[in-house]
Amino acid sequence: MHFDVTGCFREASWGGLVDGYKSGSTAAPSAVFAEPVEVQLGDHRTQLILCMHTEGGGHPARAGFCVNLDYDALELPAAEDNQLLHMCCSLRCGQAQATSNCYLSKFDSTGFQPMYARYNGLYRPRLMVPFWNFHPVHQEVPRHKPVLDVYSSSSSDEHSAVDRSPSATTPSGRLWQCLSAATAEWNETLTSTEILPLRFLPENPFASVPFPSGAFDGTIALIRRGGGCGFAHKACMARDAGALGCIICNGEDHSDLDTQFLTMGLVFQGIESPDPRIPTILVTRSTGQELESGIANAGVRVCIKIDRNESFDTFRQSAERGEAVHMAVVFESVGVAEGISALELCQFLA
Repeated sequence: MHFDVTGCFREASWGGLVDGYKSGSTAAPSAVFAEPVEVQLGDHRTQLILCMHTEGGGHPARAGFCVNLDYDALELPAAEDNQLLHMCCSLRCGQAQATSNCYLSKFDSTGFQPMYARYNGLYRPRLMVPFWNFHPVHQEVPRHKPVLDVYSSSSSDEHSAVDRSPSATTPSGRLWQCLSAATAEWNETLTSTEILPLRFLPENPFASVPFPSGAFDGTIALIRRGGGCGFAHKACMARDAGALGCIICNGEDHSDLDTQFLTMGLVFQGIESPDPRIPTILVTRSTGQELESGIANAGVRVCIKIDRNESFDTFRQSAERGEAVHMAVVFESVGVAEGISALELCQFLA
């Protein structure tokens, strides 16, 4: 479903929260909300509300803040105990776009304080990634989000909106944007790449052995996950062969949840690799397959963006000018195998 959001950055309190985060002001609000949107999901109606809020109601600089849906307003009865609800949301205003993902399971209020009884039997978040997340100013954590722009000659849009955005025609070719990509810890000090050709060498798909000198000169390398070597090793192999960036794609044995919640590190099986010093991201298996197919056909060019919430500034400016704020939401019901509790699975993933 898709709809317009009203009330976003139309009141001073929205800017006040953001400015309070930057200035450290204790007078800044801890939460602001857009106008609710009534939606029908199956036999039930509920509200979707875009909001900005701090962690635990503290002031923004100390607690940090995020832009997300207000999941306290989502009142959907859970169908079964062993059932997950996946919500993937896309938010766009002007040239700015962001996505969020949330996995919800049935909530049992037994043992909780009475205030939580109202949520008994409803879907409640267990694992989520917001549209934008601003950590407390004192925390040393990754402060960026990777984004992959893909330019190809293909006009196909036959992939799920969960994996990619719809394509659009640009002067650089047909553009679609990968919406699920994990970052690497060494990206923190790096900047975005230019739009560059993407290259895949099928004779050494896992980068398990060194590539010939210059094999990736002036390009971004596409490498498969696995093969007995870690993420940083693969990126180093690509860099040593001339790559200016590296895209690692999941295989059959890997969970695509990793592209939403994992941060790739330098250590693999107790061995630490050198800093690759090139932008590196992890994408889903389906995205990797499409990229390989595009390379084999007419060729693909890509840009790895290291977004340090610059897109949020663009979003804010566009919304304050009065541009429309659009949201699209995909609901996906995920059954859990017999003998595995949906709650235990969410706790494990968290």
